[in-house]
Amino acid sequence: MLSLVPAGHAVEGPLSAVILNIVVGLITSFISGGSVWAWGRARVTRRQRERARFFGLSPGDTGRIVAPQAFGAPRTISKHDLFSIVELAKLMRDLRADLDVVGSGEGTYGVGDVTEFCVGGPTANVRMQSHLGRFLPGVSIRSFAADSPKSAAIVAAGQEFLRERDSREYVLVAKVRPSDGGHPLFLICGQTGITNRAAASYLRDNFRRLSSAHGAGENWCVVLRVVAPSVYGHQMTELAADVSASAFAASPQPALTRPPASG
Repeated sequence: MLSLVPAGHAVEGPLSAVILNIVVGLITSFISGGSVWAWGRARVTRRQRERARFFGLSPGDTGRIVAPQAFGAPRTISKHDLFSIVELAKLMRDLRADLDVVGSGEGTYGVGDVTEFCVGGPTANVRMQSHLGRFLPGVSIRSFAADSPKSAAIVAAGQEFLRERDSREYVLVAKVRPSDGGHPLFLICGQTGITNRAAASYLRDNFRRLSSAHGAGENWCVVLRVVAPSVYGHQMTELAADVSASAFAASPQPALTRPPASG
């Protein structure tokens, strides 16, 4: 069961994953109804083909979004995480793929049967916790602790990406291709809901850049920096580090360093 949390606050009454799918569908229909109309009357462009290949989604395929729960509020979802889901749902709508939204811990699913977008940190999404341990052994996420400067820090490639509230916040984004050639798994593991939203938007808008750097069918893992979220929201996002070389390797972490601050 899930409920929506607008403006950072809980609302009364649980909302099932079925209803969440309906809500997301209504929102995306309102936002991108025009693009659906245009798709049916325009030829498939090279960009659309590249995007379909990158995300492993063709018309009629199903894409699964595994949503996190809000911190301290089980069976709820934060406003920014809802918008993360909407960003990903718009992507699937553009590709004429079907959408399936499930909550963290709701049901059991394999990997590779459909394209999956798993959203949220390991404390907010139990499936993310499993994915990180299984596919990204070279990455670790510090536990949340309100009084610790290292709370929710992302540790990868000998660097420790610490959240500086309202100044610099980070999100890990990875693409995993199953060895059997199945559909890809995308991980969006942010320090906050707004970083998850930033990553979903970045992934949707910058797939060509990522594909050019890593190839459409390769595994990769990057850390994004969200700059001054209290001022710019999710819209000022930049690449902080490419940690692909170490993220997939189960090797000891080298001595930690802080990443350089953004200009």
